[in-house]
Amino acid sequence: MLKRLLFLNAIALSTLCILSLSPVPTALRTLAQTLPSQTPEVMPPLDPDDKPPTLPAGPRDECLTGENSPSLIPLLPDLNQKIGLTVSPHPSIFVYIPQTRAETALFVLIDEQRDRIYSQPVALAGTPGILNITVPEDANIPPLEPNQTYSWTLALLCPTIAGFREPNIYVTGRIQRVENPELAQQVSQAIPQQVPSLSAQAGIWHDTLHTLAQLRRENPQDTTLIAYWESLLTDVGLADIAQAPLLPLLQVYVFIT
Repeated sequence: MLKRLLFLNAIALSTLCILSLSPVPTALRTLAQTLPSQTPEVMPPLDPDDKPPTLPAGPRDECLTGENSPSLIPLLPDLNQKIGLTVSPHPSIFVYIPQTRAETALFVLIDEQRDRIYSQPVALAGTPGILNITVPEDANIPPLEPNQTYSWTLALLCPTIAGFREPNIYVTGRIQRVENPELAQQVSQAIPQQVPSLSAQAGIWHDTLHTLAQLRRENPQDTTLIAYWESLLTDVGLADIAQAPLLPLLQVYVFIT
């Protein structure tokens, strides 16, 4: 216990601005209790009247090339409910991408009426890691509305034997935008290094990851930020990918559907 306290204290002192890590896991463990229980089912990246694609037979699909690596994994605080909160009208979503032959993934967002908001093809880096997808600020794309639950899907566009691409490997999740004036005031008075902890303590998962990922990209050698990131993921059952690298921010091509 003493060693753990000394470790946490050292982290806090080394940054002089990141809040203590100790309250963050508690906030994230209780997050599932605050999430809405009645939300629409997630749609795959197809037209609403189409049948969902089925996962390929066999232990591994030919599109996935890593022998022991996990498949697609959404970075969510509760993989059973598959939902995370945000206060942003243009939030970021994170997904672990395994070693794959796919060069492109397709991100799709739909609203509670099961209407597709937009589709976003994303170029893949060619190496496994954590992909960051941000809902863009675009005049043709409506921002997320408060107290609305949206469903999203990320699918690998994998080559088939016939040479066609089909979204047969995908993950789904849900995201709800909430309003939190108290958090907004705290963030407005905080320095950037404090924002991840403030968001985590408020249970705002997607914003916690987004702000922390930004800090890591700006300070790639900061071991404190790395330890903070790994602590967050480990606490919500994502230890297997906690040390996966953040993939570079690649160009995306947005088209309205």
